[in-house]
Amino acid sequence: MDTQANTVLASRGAIIIENLHYKQIYDRREYEKNVLERVKVKMELIRASNRKSYKRGKTHAVTQHPEIHPREQFISKEQLASVNSIWSSQQKAQPTPTKVRDLRLHPHAVRTGDYYMFDEQNDIDDPVLYEEYDFLEKQDRRAREYLLSV
Repeated sequence: MDTQANTVLASRGAIIIENLHYKQIYDRREYEKNVLERVKVKMELIRASNRKSYKRGKTHAVTQHPEIHPREQFISKEQLASVNSIWSSQQKAQPTPTKVRDLRLHPHAVRTGDYYMFDEQNDIDDPVLYEEYDFLEKQDRRAREYLLSV
């Protein structure tokens, strides 16, 4: 009789432990789903602010146009040689002008572009840490709430 009772109690204990394990897995998945949803919402807000700031930057971008000459003239070889010599002597006398770059495309600026990215975001959510808790305690509380409601 004693071994049969022990076997029944052991199987019930195994069932309870297995149920607790499944509850832990379910709760963990629910927590991860909630975190994923919050991350998706924040990413959409960031995308929207990036699109807005990119469009704003596009409208204010400075573009360089090549010089357009209204008409071309035919020049003799002697005139071309004299113009080239004058041009080369002027180039040697003057330092080369610095190139104006579009800083939005500069690698350093691209990597450090987050300075404006999160300014408009209000981080109201405090980071929720997943806390391990005693599932038996939770089950006990549910049972007490159920008994009080009946």
